[in-house]
Amino acid sequence: MSDTLNFGHIIVGTGQATGTLLSKLIPTGESIAVIEGGSIGDTCVNVGCTPTKALVASAKVAHMVRRAAEYGVQTPSPSIDFGAVRDRMNRIRHNSRDGLTGFIENAENVTLIRGLASFESNHVVNVDGQ
Repeated sequence: MSDTLNFGHIIVGTGQATGTLLSKLIPTGESIAVIEGGSIGDTCVNVGCTPTKALVASAKVAHMVRRAAEYGVQTPSPSIDFGAVRDRMNRIRHNSRDGLTGFIENAENVTLIRGLASFESNHVVNVDGQ
């Protein structure tokens, strides 16, 4: 990365709103910087909403199987393979992160900059000293 780059838009972080913002900004053709100092997808995709919802979905299925007899369905009591539950959660999480990463990296007018951003002034953002 050179010392100075100019962009029409700068998005700091790749959280929940990034995909929505990019889908509105990319068609304008203006240059866009997306700066991320951690994992693409931020908290929601990596350790928050996405993995939590995946775990809850598995728990709901186990709960419904345990209640199957109430619905006239005879089935043995479920056993939980937590390794498989975790693997499913990780697949969902990684697919979300990889999908957003690909979306960002493949957009012609978007530059993904890895590093920690800090604001130097109203129109200048510093990323890891540059």
